Amino acid sequence: MDKKFKTIAFVIIFIFLCISCKQGNTIKAVNENIYAKNFSYSDHKNYIEVCANAGGSEYIWYLYRDEKPSVEGDKGTIGDRNRIVQYVKIPVQRIISLSAENIFFLESLNSLDKLKAIDLARNSSNKKVKELVREGSIAQTGEGRDIDIEMVYSINPDLIITPWTGGDYDSTGLLLKHGFPVAVTAGWLESHPLGRTEWLIFLSLFLDVEDDGKNILNDTVSRYNSLKEKVPLNQKKPVVFLNMIHGDSWNIPSGGSYFAIMLEHAGAAYPWADIKRDGSLFYDFEEIYTVANNADIWLLNTQGIKTLKDILNRDKRYSLFKAFQSKRIYNNDLMDKGTGNPYWDEGTAYPDRILSDLINIVHYSSFLSNPKSDNEKYYFRHLE
Repeated sequence: MDKKFKTIAFVIIFIFLCISCKQGNTIKAVNENIYAKNFSYSDHKNYIEVCANAGGSEYIWYLYRDEKPSVEGDKGTIGDRNRIVQYVKIPVQRIISLSAENIFFLESLNSLDKLKAIDLARNSSNKKVKELVREGSIAQTGEGRDIDIEMVYSINPDLIITPWTGGDYDSTGLLLKHGFPVAVTAGWLESHPLGRTEWLIFLSLFLDVEDDGKNILNDTVSRYNSLKEKVPLNQKKPVVFLNMIHGDSWNIPSGGSYFAIMLEHAGAAYPWADIKRDGSLFYDFEEIYTVANNADIWLLNTQGIKTLKDILNRDKRYSLFKAFQSKRIYNNDLMDKGTGNPYWDEGTAYPDRILSDLINIVHYSSFLSNPKSDNEKYYFRHLE
């Protein structure tokens, strides 16, 4: 019986392998992301399947190098408006990027030469790209629903990279309606700082340089984790609060946000760390003051605030905070020259630089024997 059983098992396995080879679409490997939750991909024999979720829709791309594959079971978008399927030949050669952070991803992947247009130069802090726009080598298509469709046709892109944002600034639906190949990104929805950076891998698939993307990500992760290891675990954590009031609402990130996680990695205490719900939290001035009046450090994300006097010009009640009185206030506009803030686009590609700044700010007077001055920081400027 044992011999008969082994023979039957061998025949079954052999038949299965033969069928798999004939299909030509057998999955080789399902790739597990380390930090990013909003995209995935899997390798097949003659194509790569890439999936992303954003705004309640599922986006699927079948990337191929030679002949367009016949994907078994693919029904496209039939009967499901929230399932968008596209076939894209790789490597792409002519790219339009409507998101500033992806410009830095292209640069790190040595693919800026493939960038033919962006939305608006003012939205990017990348100096090389701004210069190429001035030279006329890179066009500007406009943004959102005001995008110049005729210009997009004239560029004839292999791929348009656009973030899902919803509202008037989202041109995804319009571009898809015209039949353009669109890679929808949702890195800003990731809660882990390195999850946002991992979208570099997503872009590397369309460029067919996955190995390069993985090497860059691994280097970034290594630098980030090395910084985390320098943060002491056995001392009292300085308390940090964020932002300013606008109108009647003080908007701060929840404890599950990427910046709250980054503060934790920097060894700071964030008063709202236990509130893990999605999205931002909204309070009035008195509610923030009740919780943060004795906080040690105040971090801003506000254009036009260069001095302590600028803060008081907004609202004199800010002087009541301990962080104001001790002058431990920092804004993330150190490198903002009025032509795009690198904190937002470059910082997505280099979260270790943001973490480095935060560690130096949070532990300025504790374990750091030689804290960095503004001249040595990347993004945060001390207000005086």
